[in-house]
Amino acid sequence: MGGHGAEMKDQEDKAGEGLQSVVMTLQILEQVARSPRGVGVTSLASLLATSKSRVHRHLQTLVQQGYVVQPEDSERYEIGHRLVALGQTVFDNSGLLRAAQDPLLELRDAVLMHTTHRIGATFELVPRSITRISKVIGRAEDRNGR
Repeated sequence: MGGHGAEMKDQEDKAGEGLQSVVMTLQILEQVARSPRGVGVTSLASLLATSKSRVHRHLQTLVQQGYVVQPEDSERYEIGHRLVALGQTVFDNSGLLRAAQDPLLELRDAVLMHTTHRIGATFELVPRSITRISKVIGRAEDRNGR
């Protein structure tokens, strides 16, 4: 019976180590994503209060999987194509764009009406971001807002 308890403890310890590894990987991804110009191993180790060798091992796995990249001429790590794709997929599936569609269109129309009425401006003078939002949600068919 004593042996069975020791086996269970070993399995729990291994599971805990695995979970700690997942947590560390996620923390590394979050820090890399927050660093627009990339981040180095030393900075990551300091931020996460762990060793550089541990951070480096995690980074190598993330690089191999495409979630993080290290430009050839740099010691810094940046987000990779798979992380960008994952983020886009999450956004696409979140319903946020659908939920924001009507309020964004109302805002666009209000700005257009106000701008045209107040200073006789045309659609071309409306900020490009509103035009892009309109195009993304599929309501602006042409440059004249029709």
